[in-house]
Amino acid sequence: MITQASPGVPGEPEAADGFGTAVAASADLDRDGKAEALVGVPYENADGCVWVARGTATGPATTGSTNLSGRDAGLTLRGFHGLFGAALPGAHIAF
Repeated sequence: MITQASPGVPGEPEAADGFGTAVAASADLDRDGKAEALVGVPYENADGCVWVARGTATGPATTGSTNLSGRDAGLTLRGFHGLFGAALPGAHIAF
């Protein structure tokens, strides 16, 4: 089990961040043949974020993981929360 408090997961766990609200567990984003795990954290700060666990031969790893905030993705807030990461695409992602 991975939580926002797990070693290697960026950021600090805070009450009601919503870590794991949405999960896409089989997305090979860097086309290395290993699936990364995407975890939505829609209430992280005001804009939300998506945490990306690096894919390895044995599954996702927290070491070397990254996160992308709503503002980093170009989200413009129009209310209290941006909710970036509240929903993620299905298993097949094509770029």
